[in-house]
Amino acid sequence: MPILRTQKQITILGIGNELLSGSVTNTNATYLSSQLARLGILVDRHVVVPDELDVIVSAIQECRARQSSVITTGGLGPTADDLSLEAVARYLDVPLEPSPRTEAHILKRIANYNQRASRAAAKMAQIPRGALILLNSLGTAPGVICSQDEFFVASLPGPPVELQPMFEQKVLPFLAKWAGRSPCFLRTRLRTAGLAEPQVIRKLGRYAAGVPGKLGVGIYTSYNGLDIVLEALTQSKSKRPPALMREYAQEIHRRLGPAVYAEADGTLEAIIGQLLRKKGLSLSLAESCTGGLISKMITDAPGASDYYRGSILAYSNGIKSSHLKISEALLRKHGAVSGPVARAMAKGVRESINTEIGVSITGIAGPTGGSAQKPVGTAFVGIADSRGSRVHQIRGYGTRSTVRKGLASKTLNLLRLHLLER
Repeated sequence: MPILRTQKQITILGIGNELLSGSVTNTNATYLSSQLARLGILVDRHVVVPDELDVIVSAIQECRARQSSVITTGGLGPTADDLSLEAVARYLDVPLEPSPRTEAHILKRIANYNQRASRAAAKMAQIPRGALILLNSLGTAPGVICSQDEFFVASLPGPPVELQPMFEQKVLPFLAKWAGRSPCFLRTRLRTAGLAEPQVIRKLGRYAAGVPGKLGVGIYTSYNGLDIVLEALTQSKSKRPPALMREYAQEIHRRLGPAVYAEADGTLEAIIGQLLRKKGLSLSLAESCTGGLISKMITDAPGASDYYRGSILAYSNGIKSSHLKISEALLRKHGAVSGPVARAMAKGVRESINTEIGVSITGIAGPTGGSAQKPVGTAFVGIADSRGSRVHQIRGYGTRSTVRKGLASKTLNLLRLHLLER
């Protein structure tokens, strides 16, 4: 997707050896980028640096040279390697000064945790002169905002549970004023399943490309398939998408049809739940290779008890026979990973749990067990209801974990399409 540029830009500066070593995933950068986009503020780049004072100061200097303000994450705690505020003070050439109000707040929170107050509180209460102090409602270390003309450095804590409320409650109001009349981003996400990226691009034609400076179109892999993200800049304060974005969204729906299963953050399991509830249908599952993953996904949707009755985890042939009433002759003739067995599993679980719809899956998750006829990742999905039963052959790819996740998502999508036909 081409970047839609605005006049205001910010660098997200992650501080911490743990980010560089891979011990901690930098989810803060993703969160902050999405929040800033809503204000029409361009994230110039993501930078990660170690817990070294000179390196942090140098990184801030480089940002200022690019006319990019800075949001730092991490490095605000009580230990010797928490150097963010010292680096900001050095860059701005101002002293660190004690803040009695901040220290009192930290001591109160430490007391609430039943921890012994220590020098840690005094260290965390050393604030660059002139900074706006952001008290931490869910932790101890405060954040700060230091401004010089149009340039600022906002230092936020590393733990996401502390960073996110501090950003939303205290930094966003500052940014709204700082951004001034900058345009805001509007974003629409169309979620698809069952199509590969080349198929989506071919079906969309010219709608797979954006309009330079007006509309960006991005196609990204998601948990259940592909997400098509539309982004537009607007000067209007209305949250209604501009006409160009509405045109693109409508055309994508038309060209991809039922492959589009949701907008915004909708999930397959939530959409399936809505369809089952609307049609007054109950669901049961028989899983083999996915080991209960599909059942977990179904029950991730709030209110799943309205339609989901239960599952049989038939991992062995013995359970397939005893609990799903599959004959040993059928298993010997076709093998556990086969269309006939998947069909029998779907019928068996529907009858055993007494539901309107029964869904089954049996396959080879790997990394071993495959053959030329049935390579690793091969699976068969059965769907049975009062009108009969059908079987689909599907395929998952990658590691054992990604195979299972892929098979689970494809099974849910087949169930969704089946429900749309009813």
